[in-house]
Amino acid sequence: MTNNKKTNNKGRSHNTEQLNSENDTAQILFEQQLCALKPEDEERILGEIPAKTRALADKATTSKISIRRLLREIQLLSEMVRNRKFSLQWKSKAIVLGGLAYFLLPTDAIPDFIPFVGYIDDGAVIAAVLRMLAHEIERYTNFKQNV
Repeated sequence: MTNNKKTNNKGRSHNTEQLNSENDTAQILFEQQLCALKPEDEERILGEIPAKTRALADKATTSKISIRRLLREIQLLSEMVRNRKFSLQWKSKAIVLGGLAYFLLPTDAIPDFIPFVGYIDDGAVIAAVLRMLAHEIERYTNFKQNV
């Protein structure tokens, strides 16, 4: 019988099957958001992001580094989509908006009302968006430095 537990850097163990199941659920929910996304959803999603990030920032005042990083990444993605001078194809914009829409969902793979743990899947989805669009983010960062 194999041991399916992993120990994180704080000595806590996690069942790898459970983590894989949560990641699969987050991926499925993200893909559903992405498929349902329309160009007219852009303003609504971007309009809801500041309130949600402020609420999360209020919860993270005890210097949770991972939450601060998540907030910076969401801020960067939101800026990249909002910046009308920066050219971003709809496919890339849809991926960003899909990730941001997933972040806005209060009842996703791990409900957001569970303190801090509720944002693990949100962080995973945002990390996936960052990986998928690494070249666009680098291009945007260079664009901002040259403006």
